[in-house]
Amino acid sequence: MNFFRKYFLPGFIFQSYGTVTWGFWLVFILPVLTLGVWKIVKTKTF
Repeated sequence: MNFFRKYFLPGFIFQSYGTVTWGFWLVFILPVLTLGVWKIVKTKTF
């Protein structure tokens, strides 16, 4: 049991945090950046 706790669990936790981070980027950050850039381009007059 100690072997799994020492080697498997930390890798699993780090992998999960990586997945959560990518999900956060895809769900929250990317749409906000896309809308922000679109609004900036739309309101600028050249």
